[in-house]
Amino acid sequence: NRGQKTIDIYSLMNRVALEVVCSCGFDLKDDFIMAEDSKLNKAVASVFDILALASLHFFDFWLPWRFRSEKRELKEASGLLRGKMKDHLSVRLKEISENPNGISNDILDHIIRGNMTGDDVSMEDIIDDFFVFHGGWNGDHSHHDV
Repeated sequence: NRGQKTIDIYSLMNRVALEVVCSCGFDLKDDFIMAEDSKLNKAVASVFDILALASLHFFDFWLPWRFRSEKRELKEASGLLRGKMKDHLSVRLKEISENPNGISNDILDHIIRGNMTGDDVSMEDIIDDFFVFHGGWNGDHSHHDV
């Protein structure tokens, strides 16, 4: 009928979950729910869709000649997410170093403080912790100090 709109409830619920995890767990503010076409929403959806495909084809997905376009898309989406996380972590690390007694009491705060009191941990190690919890995949398993 006229005036009716089809709603993709699966995508909407994914965006709601992403908004909750990002804002409550990591104090990462973005309008994930309403911004359907945002680069971050598309990147997260791509990562999950492709990892689901990889789990269905676990015997042959990682063979170099199979699923090339999907692996390229996964690498691009992961790079975008990793860059956004790196920027966010840099800001949070600066905030914590300038005000060590200020506690935001979110998961990211605990990850950063836990890593600061442990061994000599690089920014890449912290990003890996953040990325793993956030549900992403790192296509490049190398570590580089920032």
